[in-house]
Amino acid sequence: MKEKDNHAATDQTGRKLFQGPWSYLESFVIAGVLILLGFVAELISRDQPVSLPRFPVNLVILCTGITLMVLLHILYGKTTLIKWFSSVPCAISAIVSFAVLVLLLGFIRQEGDARSPWLHQLGLTHMKNSWPFLLVEVYLFVSLGMVILRRSFPFTRKNLGFLLNHFGLWLTLAAAALGSGDMQRLRINVFEKGDFLDKGISQEHEIYNLPFSLKLLDFKMETYNPRIMLSDTLGSLPVTRKGEALPVIEKGSEYKLNHYSIKILEILPSAVRTGGGYLPSDDPLAATAALVHVKNLVSGDSVTNWLCSGGMMMLREYILLDKNLGLWLLSPEPRKYESKIVFRTNPGNIDTVIIEVNRPYKTRGWSLYQFGYDEQMGPASQLSIIEAVYDPWLPVVYAGIVLMIAGACYLFWLGNSARSKA
Repeated sequence: MKEKDNHAATDQTGRKLFQGPWSYLESFVIAGVLILLGFVAELISRDQPVSLPRFPVNLVILCTGITLMVLLHILYGKTTLIKWFSSVPCAISAIVSFAVLVLLLGFIRQEGDARSPWLHQLGLTHMKNSWPFLLVEVYLFVSLGMVILRRSFPFTRKNLGFLLNHFGLWLTLAAAALGSGDMQRLRINVFEKGDFLDKGISQEHEIYNLPFSLKLLDFKMETYNPRIMLSDTLGSLPVTRKGEALPVIEKGSEYKLNHYSIKILEILPSAVRTGGGYLPSDDPLAATAALVHVKNLVSGDSVTNWLCSGGMMMLREYILLDKNLGLWLLSPEPRKYESKIVFRTNPGNIDTVIIEVNRPYKTRGWSLYQFGYDEQMGPASQLSIIEAVYDPWLPVVYAGIVLMIAGACYLFWLGNSARSKA
């Protein structure tokens, strides 16, 4: 009599799927199901991002999660499910799943993409606020937390480095995820000769009141010398190509573009047009001008004339070389810009500070960054855009990083100590 066929799923060893102990196959199946459920939830929620919890809800969620994991470890630590949560296959599947979603976050443009509506429907254009990302984060936090609990009892000195590393990682990820709802990123548009401003605008164009106010005293910008390029003269602007290397001009330097030799005779960073050319000027609406000599290396023809980068009150000026081909002077690129700001927290507490690119001003948990300016006005801009960032969970993230560093140092010391005794 023939035995009945066993249609149950098995792995390569003949063990049935989800028959303990669970291994890599079950772990990746569970991770895949979580991601699939996340995509389904995104389709059901109709592109609505997951609402991030704010204080004190996020703190309650954190404390509740820790309590539940401790109780599960104490009461059900020997069951198949709880033992699997603290296993290597579970940890590997959680890390791989999280890494895949992070890679998608990096490769797919966030905050919407009208060209690919299906990406938005699946939550891939708002990944950090999507259901797949949330479910995988919870999966990773629970797995990492159960691993920490398993290695904590009984506690030994050999486990100290492991615990510091893993608890630091868990704390960093938990604080970064749960603290996202409390983080504020606002833009403040302040104008020269304007009054104090105490309101900021979020990325969702919502207006928020600030616990301080700003007033712009002065905006300053330093620029590089402009670049030159050959481009079609049919339009009013030169057409640059992505990745194209264009020379930055210097007085007295010579350059070769195609079959043209170009020599820079004079550069005026701030100039106004006159009947015979350009003259230096302190007018805030002046533009950059350059006197150049151009020689056609094929025909031998040459021309000397002025180029102008143009501005709000001055048109660009190019040199026509051949039919619709012209030599253009591009607008100078900013090298450094900063704002002199009056910072006021109350009528009796006023401070004057300089906010520069990559040099923020930090006070009372807020970081103020130089974000932008009126690009059409350039150095003459009377607008300064300040970005104000408030992230109260950032110290917790730093604490997690410090714990990871301490764990790495301890493991390094432990390894050297073991080798010295050998």
